[in-house]
Amino acid sequence: MQEQRVIQKNDEIINHFKFIFEKGEHEGEAYEVLMEVDCKNPVCTCGDVWFFVRSISSKTEMNYSFLLDIENKEISKNIINKLSLIELNFARSFIADLKDQNWQDFYRYFYSYKSELTKNIDNFDDLKIDFPLEDIEYAGLMIGYSDIFPFGKNFSFFYKEKNYVIEDQYCLDIQCNCTHSLLILIEINGQKAIDEGFSPAFFLNYKNKKWEIENNPFNNSDIMDAMVAELIKSIPNIFDIIKQRHKILKRLYKNFKDERFPDIDKGEQRSKNKIGRNDPCPCGSGKKYKKCCGS
Repeated sequence: MQEQRVIQKNDEIINHFKFIFEKGEHEGEAYEVLMEVDCKNPVCTCGDVWFFVRSISSKTEMNYSFLLDIENKEISKNIINKLSLIELNFARSFIADLKDQNWQDFYRYFYSYKSELTKNIDNFDDLKIDFPLEDIEYAGLMIGYSDIFPFGKNFSFFYKEKNYVIEDQYCLDIQCNCTHSLLILIEINGQKAIDEGFSPAFFLNYKNKKWEIENNPFNNSDIMDAMVAELIKSIPNIFDIIKQRHKILKRLYKNFKDERFPDIDKGEQRSKNKIGRNDPCPCGSGKKYKKCCGS
């Protein structure tokens, strides 16, 4: 297949390309393809993308449109029963002629589009998100920013020639006044995470700009301190970023509770109100209450 890849120019993913069949009943036919992401919700992970296809090699102009699930590399279940037999057969021929690189390019376009939507959210109150309420309220579960915004920008930095991305997690308990985030450092090789079973992690307090080691696989605090220092040097505005992310996630969680469980805090006294200062903090940090939310 020639000139089949999605065009990339100046890091911008373009949503149109030329497609030439290499096999099957359409072998040798050339088409112009325009892609459009179906779902405009920045937090939705469905991989449905519209493909609008126009013949550019036939005297008789042929147009096709179909919806592909690029995550599962198939015709979307949302459209398969609505396609005409001609469109269905063409879509199947189209899929059969694709290579792995094509699917990767389609996903790059999809991810780029969703990332732009995430970056340009005007009103977070318009987002409808489900949270694991019981785990947050009663088990102190911390929620990762990427769990809610899967297409948001990830932190990354280099230390000792190794590349790390950061999973930042937050306490969303409305009654908690903590000002820290749990940052987990995940080593990346190419596009894949290296699973060593015990990733380094630390709590970063955006209010006092201090940190506290949580998981240290090196058994050497100097190494961890050096990693954190390098991270802060690489991303000097990280304190402002995690503060803003914490604010956004707590706001979304409050909206979720107010809409779905408006009386949850009215019918019972929260156990946190009775907690001792030397007891574990209910936000899930593992620290004593007096050194965390009770400070």
